[in-house]
Amino acid sequence: MKRVLSNLLILIVIIFIVLLTTLLIPSQSPQRVLLGFDTELVDAPEDIAFVTSALEAHDARATFFVTGDFVQQRPELVAELAQSHEIACHTMTHPRLRAVNRTRLAWELSECTRVVEDLTGKPVRGFRAPYNLMTRAAYDELPKAGYSYDASWFEHLGLFAPKPNMPALRISSWGFVPLEDYFLIKLLPLGDLAFRVMTWNDDETVILDLHPRIVAEHPEAFTKLLDYYATRNATFETHESVFLSSSGG
Repeated sequence: MKRVLSNLLILIVIIFIVLLTTLLIPSQSPQRVLLGFDTELVDAPEDIAFVTSALEAHDARATFFVTGDFVQQRPELVAELAQSHEIACHTMTHPRLRAVNRTRLAWELSECTRVVEDLTGKPVRGFRAPYNLMTRAAYDELPKAGYSYDASWFEHLGLFAPKPNMPALRISSWGFVPLEDYFLIKLLPLGDLAFRVMTWNDDETVILDLHPRIVAEHPEAFTKLLDYYATRNATFETHESVFLSSSGG
């Protein structure tokens, strides 16, 4: 009981700080915003439809990190996404990477690549680990499976991550608070305010980690997030385009 009360008190303090900071910290205007959507079997077609409609209304491109089993179940939907957005990989079946052996790990990475490339006819360059948790073994296997960049870890939390052996596009944070909808909405929980928090990072490039099903639960707040960046003349770019521009590719 004491532990429950202690955790509750910590949560109340965090929420108070977030609410207070909403009033005290002015938002800045980044030049480009990278929206990454972790797309899995639990994401319904109507969730995807809302996201793509909102993106189209703002002339925004995004990156969809899809699982291979999602691609197999909804090939027409993924093929349509690939016409306007980047399709990157999120493993084949979304396992915790630490829980699988090396053979299964290699299959999860390479099979997802094969499924996506066979459908879209385009090379897959990007990867995001399930639960954002990379391992040393996964970094060793990524180049073998043809990946060029990793987008798994959060900014400022690199001390807890294995050192990447390839370019890493880290998810933005506000201080040590990751700008990820699952954390902000499902764990804190901030509800619509979470999308306001996502505007607090003032880096030149802001990278947000989103999920179609969560975004679709907060349509007005997500639309306001897009409006905020659009009215400040930020460009919505894919992870791949930023990777290629930074690598000279």
